[in-house]
Amino acid sequence: MLKIPQTWLLTAITFCHVIACQGNTSKQPHIIFILADDLAINDVGFRNPEVRTPTIDRLASEGVLLDYMYAQPSCTMSRAALLTGRYPHTMGIEDVFQIDDTRSIPVDIKLLPQYLKDQGYKTHMIGKWHVGLCDWSMTPTRRGFDTFSGCLHGNNDHYLDFAYERFDFWSNETLDHSVTGEYDTEVLTQRTIDVIVNHKENGFEQPLFIYLAYKAVHNPIEAPDIYKKKCHHIQDPLLRDRCAMMVAVDDGVKNITDTLEREGYLDQPLLLIFMSDNGGSTPYGASNWPLRGKKATPFEGGTRVLAFLHSRQLLPGAPRVYNGLLHITDWLPTLLTLANNSFTHKDLPDIDGIDQWTSIKSNKPSKRDRLVYQLWEEEAGVRVDNFKLVYYKGGKCYGWLNPPPGVKTDLPEELPHFTGYMLFDLDADPNETTDLSEDPRYAHHLKVLKHYYNSEIKRRVPTQIPIFNPNLPSHGADFEPGWCTSE
Repeated sequence: MLKIPQTWLLTAITFCHVIACQGNTSKQPHIIFILADDLAINDVGFRNPEVRTPTIDRLASEGVLLDYMYAQPSCTMSRAALLTGRYPHTMGIEDVFQIDDTRSIPVDIKLLPQYLKDQGYKTHMIGKWHVGLCDWSMTPTRRGFDTFSGCLHGNNDHYLDFAYERFDFWSNETLDHSVTGEYDTEVLTQRTIDVIVNHKENGFEQPLFIYLAYKAVHNPIEAPDIYKKKCHHIQDPLLRDRCAMMVAVDDGVKNITDTLEREGYLDQPLLLIFMSDNGGSTPYGASNWPLRGKKATPFEGGTRVLAFLHSRQLLPGAPRVYNGLLHITDWLPTLLTLANNSFTHKDLPDIDGIDQWTSIKSNKPSKRDRLVYQLWEEEAGVRVDNFKLVYYKGGKCYGWLNPPPGVKTDLPEELPHFTGYMLFDLDADPNETTDLSEDPRYAHHLKVLKHYYNSEIKRRVPTQIPIFNPNLPSHGADFEPGWCTSE
């Protein structure tokens, strides 16, 4: 991997505001949160032998696999839910943000890194932000991160030349052209390693929180030849390149965990979280099979994501599988309890997340019995216990896409037109093949779910309406926040 100069981090040290440690931080675990982008459940080797991800496979096999982890169906919504502990519909976030619009996580909502700073953590973000950028107050270093290295928007090509987008790679609040033309997965990995090494070399006693949001395997599907060589056995060019992108991610995770080992972090309490922000995007080769649907749908294939935890000290009984119901909003209260030495954090107003640390650590039942998949006006989904309600206002409804090679199926890729409600028993039918909404034996479940659905509709705040900036520079040119107000 190409070594990226560390000048950005030297600037970051000056930029950071060093806060005092609270309590006995020696017992507070370091937290490394790795979020993959559009990762399908079959994009890793332990689910698909065609894919070469030995490090991710090993970490999952040594840790706790979170088999029922759910996220929102698409990028901005999941990241907002992760950072706030709130469902997106309670913040007016109903769509993916664009580089030239005014939407953001409302600036009066406290974010996960701000809570962790209150607990004495050093907080660093590397990668894709994508939750607001038109005003500086919306950006990572104004919202709790001591340092930031990455893209404020992030939906650009992976070689960081920004031929079709404004230049969008930052070191804190300064555009960083030193990465131009480099492969983003390698750059983000190196920046993460720089943070890990520097945190130790500068004698920081504070616990460390790193939020690494890779841009892989979001389209465009592209990777350097060095990674493609490990996928030469795959004949389909799209699937081969997708495999290569995951090889690069796996190589990054290996280099990061090797650094943690070398620097002595793994001998201390440390929790590594790895998960996807949503299901895979099937037009770009992703396979969520046998789950129904894809990214940007409320079906299981768009929302039930691959996730696991790894720690040498914090997960008794590992390796194991945790089968409790979890949602991405749960991370905020769960990590704050972990950061607070396993004493429940009390000051968490108006969140939808549930503290699941004791449940996961002790392999106890989940404290969650319901969740909202998404509440778009055109389509939506909610769950109570093992029953799920899906609503479609009308139009094309997705089915089962991209089965693995050699798998024959009669299940359709889409239903040309559907209007109304669908009801599924996910215990008996995890792949959503049998609609029970017309079966009178399930009338009570349908009533309960409709009541929950309507109660969440009442919590929806008006959708943020983007105002687009007509004066942004052309593709490849520099830009910066400050052209709107967060008030």
